[in-house]
Amino acid sequence: MASLPNWHPFLVHFPIALYTTAFVCDVSLLVRFRCGWLDRACVLLYVGAALASVAAALSGKLAANAMADSLEADVNDAVALHGEAAFFSVVLLFLVAALRFEATWRERRGARPGFNQMRLATIAVSVIALGAVVNTAGRGGELVFRYRVAVQDRGIIPERR
Repeated sequence: MASLPNWHPFLVHFPIALYTTAFVCDVSLLVRFRCGWLDRACVLLYVGAALASVAAALSGKLAANAMADSLEADVNDAVALHGEAAFFSVVLLFLVAALRFEATWRERRGARPGFNQMRLATIAVSVIALGAVVNTAGRGGELVFRYRVAVQDRGIIPERR
């Protein structure tokens, strides 16, 4: 783990991957596929993404606190904005998971998922949450590629401009 300064770079990919997979599966349920197992898998993926987002956010907070004294003021500001975006994403991911659970619970007796208002509301909130996740990931990428936060100099990433 010498090349990994903290757990955040490792954990951050789980909520992104789980949420994106859940969203694609959920949209596929609305468009064409009517599988009960896929419907329940979406709920599990959304819940997994929400829980993983907490782990990623907490590890990011610990990493930010550990580096706060060694970073310049503008970099600290960028880290703070990334943290605020992450908090907003975590809240939205839990909201989506709760809404999606409710939508599935309403149809628990049916063999195949159908349409209901809760399912459509979940998709609408999911799109907003996906935007928040992309925004948070973009800010994290900016910390690495623009500000070179927690990057060892190996000539891979160009110097800061």
